[in-house]
Amino acid sequence: MVIRTIKTNSGKKYSNLVSSFIDRGEYIEYKRNFFTVEKIYKKSIVYESDTSIIFLVAGLVLIFMAAALVVLSGLKGLKAYNDSQELAQVKQLIEQPSIDLLTEYINQYQDDKTKISNVELVKAEVEKRCSALESELKHRKLIHSVIDKDLIDSYKSSCPEVINQI
Repeated sequence: MVIRTIKTNSGKKYSNLVSSFIDRGEYIEYKRNFFTVEKIYKKSIVYESDTSIIFLVAGLVLIFMAAALVVLSGLKGLKAYNDSQELAQVKQLIEQPSIDLLTEYINQYQDDKTKISNVELVKAEVEKRCSALESELKHRKLIHSVIDKDLIDSYKSSCPEVINQI
C-alpha cells in the first residue's frame, strides 16, 4: 500500500493512497472520496512524498531481522540441547566399568574440535583408572609374585605405559 502525502504553501495537507491522486500537468487531482475531487496546483506544493518505499524497506528490514533472530536463537538452543545431551552420554560412559570403551571414545573423537572438552573429561578418567591400576599392580606384585595375565590383557590398550612397567 503506497501512501502519498502533499503539503501546500497554504498549510493544507493531503494524504491518501497513491490511487487517490491523478497528475494532470499543471495540477494534481485529489479524489477525497467518490463525490469530492480537489485540484492541487503544482506551484503551490511545498512538500510531496511517497512513504511506501520507506515503510516497505523498513518493514522488510524488520522482518528479516526478526527472522534472523528466531533462526539464531533456535540454533543456539539446539546447540545447547545437543551439548547437554552429549555431556550426559559422556558421563554415562565414564560411569561404566570398561576402560576400553573410554579409550575407543578418545580414539574416535580426539581430532573432533567440537568434542574437545568431552574428550578431555574421558582422558582424565582414563588417567585416573590407569593410576589406580598402577597402584593395584604394585600392591599385587608385592603380595603375589605373579600378576594375572587376563588383567594385563584387559588394560594393554588403555594403559600401555603401566603394563609395560611390569
